[in-house]
Amino acid sequence: MPTYKAIIFDFDGTLLDTETFHFHIWNEILAEYDIVVCYEEYMEVFAGVPTPVNAEMLVTKHSLPISKQGLLEQRENLALERMKTGSFKMMPHARETLDFFFNKGYPIALATGSPRPDIDLLMERMDLAKYFKITITRDDVKISKPDPESYQKCVDFLGFPKSDYLVFEDTPNGALSAKNAGLTCFAVQHDVREHHRLQHADKLFNDLKAAMDFLTRGKLI
Repeated sequence: MPTYKAIIFDFDGTLLDTETFHFHIWNEILAEYDIVVCYEEYMEVFAGVPTPVNAEMLVTKHSLPISKQGLLEQRENLALERMKTGSFKMMPHARETLDFFFNKGYPIALATGSPRPDIDLLMERMDLAKYFKITITRDDVKISKPDPESYQKCVDFLGFPKSDYLVFEDTPNGALSAKNAGLTCFAVQHDVREHHRLQHADKLFNDLKAAMDFLTRGKLI
């Protein structure tokens, strides 16, 4: 019998290559205040952190002449507008991984810290909605990652014992959210500079193919 019977994916950086997009969006907004964020700082401070938290941090750190809510709305309106025409690609082996679980009949859920409008738009553009039994976004929870609420909602909906779930994440906050929910979490992060921050995950891989090879060799799926 397979060890795992239900799968939960993070979205940004796990299934869809959006981190560079979000990096550029923040810099486009912050240019108005003569602030530049380098990619290393973005990955360490911004990636995997809810956008409202990032907005609050920026307003406080730089004493910006705008409210946290104002900066958040400015950033999210620009991101949604750019998403309508921007070019996106799947993370390496993400489509094949989704197809494998979908074709085998695994229930699949999505737990993301992104807002619902972004996810609905990108799901439609990338033809991803068909894979998921449920999608939980930042707008569906009271507290976003690393709080476990988003993953707990997936568990409650799908109805399996927690030991039956496998989560795929790419950021420290995301992996912590899954672990806080009592779930097994595989971290998948191609940037080896980030690996030291993902040691709390159950396993750590450079890409989804390596994770899937591990699962099939061990007859865990």
